[in-house]
Amino acid sequence: AALIMIPEDDCPCQNDIEETQRQVIHSLLVEKRKLQERIFSNLKDYEKRVTPFRDVFEKMRSLKRENEKLSKENQSMKETLQSTISSLQNQMTLAMATAVERKTELEQKLADAENTIRFLSEKLSNSNISTEE
Repeated sequence: AALIMIPEDDCPCQNDIEETQRQVIHSLLVEKRKLQERIFSNLKDYEKRVTPFRDVFEKMRSLKRENEKLSKENQSMKETLQSTISSLQNQMTLAMATAVERKTELEQKLADAENTIRFLSEKLSNSNISTEE
């Protein structure tokens, strides 16, 4: 039996194979585009669903940082207030001691003045008595 060789270009099945390849490639490209659209749609849907949670977590993170900052400021203010209160207590103690000391001095001066007045009154009374005699 003699084998008849048909050039590949002239083979009728070659055209069918090429057409099938084109159809498969076209079909794969269509499937690829559909898959890309589904993936894009799923990503968009995911972003829509996740964004509120992401926003909440970002807000929580921001609030936590703000709270830490305020806590540090609060601690600093507390220390400043404690220092100021301590200083004011020391000043009040000193002022009270000075006031008590001044009161004691004034009481002593008053007592001295009363003694002087009494002495002078007695002297004046005695001198009046001796001039009348």
